[in-house]
Amino acid sequence: MRLTLLLFLVTTNCAIQVEAQKTSLTTAILARDADDYVKAKELIDQVVLNEKTMIDPKAWFYRGFIYQNLAQIMVNPSGYYFNPVNGITEDDVKTFLTLTNDPVGVAITSYEKCLELDLKQKWNRKVDDNLRDVLGYMAFNLGGINFQKGLESEVVNKEYLMKAYEEYNNLYKIIDLMIESSSLVFMQNLAKDAGLDADLHLVRFNMANAAFNAESWDLAEKEYQALVQVKLQEFMVYRNLSYIYKQRNDMDALRALWNQATDNFDGSTELGRSLALEEAVFYQEIGELEVLIEKLRDAINLDPTNASLYNVLGGIYTQKIVDHNNALSDETADQTKKLQDDVYTTMFADAEKLLLKAQELDAKEPTNFTQLGSLYLSEGLVAYNQNQRLTSSKSDLAKGKVLTEKYRASFAKAQVQFEKGLEVDDKNKAALEYLSKIHIWNGDLAKSMEYKNRLKELEG
Repeated sequence: MRLTLLLFLVTTNCAIQVEAQKTSLTTAILARDADDYVKAKELIDQVVLNEKTMIDPKAWFYRGFIYQNLAQIMVNPSGYYFNPVNGITEDDVKTFLTLTNDPVGVAITSYEKCLELDLKQKWNRKVDDNLRDVLGYMAFNLGGINFQKGLESEVVNKEYLMKAYEEYNNLYKIIDLMIESSSLVFMQNLAKDAGLDADLHLVRFNMANAAFNAESWDLAEKEYQALVQVKLQEFMVYRNLSYIYKQRNDMDALRALWNQATDNFDGSTELGRSLALEEAVFYQEIGELEVLIEKLRDAINLDPTNASLYNVLGGIYTQKIVDHNNALSDETADQTKKLQDDVYTTMFADAEKLLLKAQELDAKEPTNFTQLGSLYLSEGLVAYNQNQRLTSSKSDLAKGKVLTEKYRASFAKAQVQFEKGLEVDDKNKAALEYLSKIHIWNGDLAKSMEYKNRLKELEG
């Protein structure tokens, strides 16, 4: 008799517990209907932890529903000062905002659990409707809100930016949970409403930018690389990826990136031209001049009105000419920098042509003039130094006359260029220094001192 009574008591107690949890679920639903989210959240969290009701898909559906509502409040707090019948106040809404930091994430896991347990598929349509009509938009909006907060002050707020990343990532999880037809409808509507591409690649672009600005390099690389594969036409994908690889000093990854950019985009497009220039900058930074020269030539063909391309390539040729002439004049200089006579002649003409074109395209860039001045000055110094080593013999006097005419002509052309550079920028130290030296070599000490004093004033 005792055993029978014990079993009866235990069974009855279990039944009471299950009924109590079902009552809690009903109360949670009613609290949600009354906009009492403090009570609704507390009760629903208890219901899904109870071993008897945690297998009920209805419990998980309403947990997702309640947290979805909390996400709506987070997106638009002012929209919930609307219920005078239930007495919802601004202070109540502030309280609701403290109930969870991740309403979308909790809603997603709750709906996932509901679908997993819903063997009779009673709730799958309701879940899909909520994902498509509400929760997806909440994830997108919260991503944007947090991204804006992360960058709205001078100091980047990495916490907000990573929250933006998480919300955008939640959006993709929501899309994956939807029925295929619903996901297509949702993506079309979101793209139309938010001005996005049909495949929502710009959402991933925002994800990548959030991680990049938060200095979460691995996450940023992952998202940017995904965008490279789909050929998203955004320059910052490649610029920011190159920055990440530079931080790691990963030259192989950088080369692969620029090769991929070349494969992805036609150089006749604005993006293709920008990427070609960025690739040239990369090879300039790592000192691979021969590759850089090739890339700059390609870039000029793609973008023939870009003055900076002519400036950079003309500057490279000018430096090669200067290095050659230094090796001629100074035995201690790097003799491997000497050029063959025919190479020198061609390169000098190319440098001059490129820098003159740069001046034509951009007359306000001082280096377009000072680099050409350096080219002329370097050639003049070869003749000047040769003349200085001559003796007073009759044959050397004849040579000296030719050399003097040569270096003075070169110095005169250099002087014109440096003066033009100084007109563009009256604080151009390179122009002042070289003009001071040219006037010394020409024997005009007073003029040399004028430029030297101006240079001293700038240097303090």
